[in-house]
Amino acid sequence: MKKAILQLLIFSFVFVGCTAEKEIVFQDKIVCFEQQKVERVQPTQIRVYRDDIDVAVAYKTAIDSNIEFYEKQVDRTNEFCKGANK
Repeated sequence: MKKAILQLLIFSFVFVGCTAEKEIVFQDKIVCFEQQKVERVQPTQIRVYRDDIDVAVAYKTAIDSNIEFYEKQVDRTNEFCKGANK
């Protein structure tokens, strides 16, 4: 029984351990595409109760800051892609 187990181990190392294949290493490749900004719509006037003015202004400020963040991100991505493709 011990001889059979030993022979199976030896044959498994012969077939698995001695391969002539080379190791394949994949290199990262940056895939870029130009992003475009969408024009903002013109401000719209809405009627708001006096008690809700602070909420409406805070909402507008939050939306504007989000739009500015994504516009800056588009600019950074486009600049990075111009440098990466050279």
